[in-house]
Amino acid sequence: KRKNFKAYFLEFLMIFLAVTLGFIAENIREHISDRNKEHEFIVSMIADLKKDTSNFSIYESGGVAVIQKIDSLTTLLQSPQKDSVTAKLYYLARTIISKSYPYIVSDQTYSQMKSSGNLSMLHSQFIADSINNYYFDVGLIASQQIFINNFQLEYIKNMYTVFDASIFQEMYSHVTVDTSANARFQYKLKPPRGNPPLIDESEKSVNALIGSVHFLYGRVLNMNDIITNEKIKAIHLMQLLQNEYHLENE
Repeated sequence: KRKNFKAYFLEFLMIFLAVTLGFIAENIREHISDRNKEHEFIVSMIADLKKDTSNFSIYESGGVAVIQKIDSLTTLLQSPQKDSVTAKLYYLARTIISKSYPYIVSDQTYSQMKSSGNLSMLHSQFIADSINNYYFDVGLIASQQIFINNFQLEYIKNMYTVFDASIFQEMYSHVTVDTSANARFQYKLKPPRGNPPLIDESEKSVNALIGSVHFLYGRVLNMNDIITNEKIKAIHLMQLLQNEYHLENE
């Protein structure tokens, strides 16, 4: 028996509805999946930002210590009584750079999202722009570190003119953390015994040393200002993400 138009229409309507509902269900499933991934990425990024804020504080403290040591070194080098405090001079001169290391940003989550294209799944363009701006700005720390490294090399060159390098070697005190197979080899520096003499106290050599450490001083000050600003930005971004994604308790 031939179907009438109404039967064909109902059959078409049922197929259309089935396909449409399937399409809608798939979109809903993908949307839920994307939101879950987005949530996981944001939780991970907040953990990275917490590491950054903690590391920024440590770096700030290290910068302040270096600045104080440079102040003390330059003051003592120009003191008429410097020959009576050469042990302190050796210690200050060497430890100014003993804890020098480049700052490494905790950007694992951001790098993963950027390389995989998952930044586009963020539901807010403002959030995406805020994240991109933070990691762009924090990336500028690396360029500042290059300047610091260059001034450190210049300082080291002048330091070996004024100070006896063999005394620096004597200042090492090697320490083994444990005796297991995975023992780590570390070192610490101690002031030399007595008051070992400087090998060149000429005005020219001392002035060259003070000049090079002065420029290092300026760069460390500048880096500390940058680190402080980036720490504030990291805290603000973390608070923004926590509020946006209701993660205050995570």
